[in-house]
Amino acid sequence: MDVRFSDGVRRDRIRSSRPSYDLWEERRGIHAFTVASVIGALKAAAPLLRRPDYISKADEMTKELLVSFASKDEGLARTLV
Repeated sequence: MDVRFSDGVRRDRIRSSRPSYDLWEERRGIHAFTVASVIGALKAAAPLLRRPDYISKADEMTKELLVSFASKDEGLARTLV
């Protein structure tokens, strides 16, 4: 995953990110798996690129992921939009 793409996803809030296709290229939307992949990419790239700000962005995205995709009644949603 290109870290520049990953960093760009966080420019706005998760809900206003550009939709993409899911892992199996069946559904278009904002997917928990994609967001989690971006979080992982930012955390992995931070020490390699000497970008500590990527860690704080990943932490913010993790909080927003839980707020956006988690529901007490319905559990974890796979897709928004």
